[in-house]
Amino acid sequence: MFHLSKSDYLKFRIHPAYLWYQKHAPKKLPKPDENQMYFFEQGNKFESIALKLFPSAKAVAGEHYEFEDVANNTAQLIEQDDWQVLFQPGFFTQDRLYCRSDIIEKAEGGWILYEVKSSTGVKQGHLYDLAFQKTVIESLGYVILSCRVLHVNKYYKRKENLNPESLVASRDVTEEVEAILQKTKKEIAEAQSIMELAEVDDHPAFAGNLADWMPVYEHIHGVAEDSVLRLTSIKPQQVRAFYDQGIESLNEVSESGLNDRQKWQIKAVKAGVPVIDTAGVSKFISSLEFPLYFLDYETSGFVIPHYLGARPYQQVPFQYSLHRLDSPGEQLQHFEYLHDNGQSPAEPLSKKLLSEIGTKGTVLAWFDKFEKFCNRTLADMAPEYAEGLHAVNQRMKDLRVPFANFSYVDGRFKGSTSIKNVLPVVVPSLSYKKLGIQEGGSAQRLWQQVIEGEKVSEKQKIFADLLEYCKLDTLAMVEIYKVLEELAGDTQHAQPSLF
Repeated sequence: MFHLSKSDYLKFRIHPAYLWYQKHAPKKLPKPDENQMYFFEQGNKFESIALKLFPSAKAVAGEHYEFEDVANNTAQLIEQDDWQVLFQPGFFTQDRLYCRSDIIEKAEGGWILYEVKSSTGVKQGHLYDLAFQKTVIESLGYVILSCRVLHVNKYYKRKENLNPESLVASRDVTEEVEAILQKTKKEIAEAQSIMELAEVDDHPAFAGNLADWMPVYEHIHGVAEDSVLRLTSIKPQQVRAFYDQGIESLNEVSESGLNDRQKWQIKAVKAGVPVIDTAGVSKFISSLEFPLYFLDYETSGFVIPHYLGARPYQQVPFQYSLHRLDSPGEQLQHFEYLHDNGQSPAEPLSKKLLSEIGTKGTVLAWFDKFEKFCNRTLADMAPEYAEGLHAVNQRMKDLRVPFANFSYVDGRFKGSTSIKNVLPVVVPSLSYKKLGIQEGGSAQRLWQQVIEGEKVSEKQKIFADLLEYCKLDTLAMVEIYKVLEELAGDTQHAQPSLF
């Protein structure tokens, strides 16, 4: 007979099969990658800060997987009665339910149950986490008076000395937990039954959280390129409807009931060739003014902010790549910056960027809202450069526009306008696959690990990989622009109609 922990229960809520695999075939499940492990480490750092609010807390000994030992150690401490706060107590019931809580605190007539989360607010999953813990603890005869979530205060701004009382926010969620308690108890019984089954249907149609289940499902089974599961922005009700109707391929999907992006994806998949509106592409290209600048930032967001005035998770640029094209056919120029120390990058980065980006010409970015946000962040942190940074934003355009407004659609984009989806289709000669760093999450993590002193011995290689990665981002934009420029003069493509 299997035990059911709170992490097991939360997996069950994502998909019952997630729990089943955890118990029967855990090797089939994907292991956390380095980015996820780093995120967990950041959560642990925040937990250590939150614990400073309880200086008299006693920590319960035992590893997380030693649930019986942890439960016994907890029971012994509780019986001693000389405690006010326990950190990581564990509870194990006769029907094999187990939870290890973050913090419990004595109060008149019972306990206060705390869950520590490194998010900037309370999420639904946190409530079910607490509801599971409350169910387990109260089944042992203890009384939970209130439930609270300690989370990151998103309004906190770093001062010279870190202030835990200001960084850690507390929200009482007692009523919200109570409202889902009966549902949680029902789901616990269902989860216990699932664990004992010989097999289970893991199709995404039965997922409680489709976004969280799809990466697991794809890891286990793979997903065909033409699978209906690749419909962009697919909703759970759509997955269930396709499942009930036996629809497996995008080629079988009717455009009825789809949003515009989904309709265009289906149109392009069925066409089997790119669907291009040259008039729309031409309108965009003609709106650009030379010299053209292609700008991309890499940013860092620490849960515990490093720089004065910075907020938790605030994305602060630490690197940029900038390509400049003075006119069609001119030689391409490249500029770059990578911050290499633990001081704020805002001033040196802004100074160098503004010396290279000029005052005239269009600045192109991929999803320009983010680059504009970065410039506003830099302006706040380095006010002497604010005027120039705000002026850059006035010149900025989004190179995604022809793809986002359906002037250029290809089924191989999979309904996405991410540069990682567009580039291999539009410019197949360029690829991220051979780079040491291939996506932004790893770029942020590795830079932070160097700055935090965790990967100092790998600093030179990581910095070289960062420069190569960011440079490819802007070179990719240059090459995509050239394709669009060529299409703008192509009169062979008829303008398509959405309907």
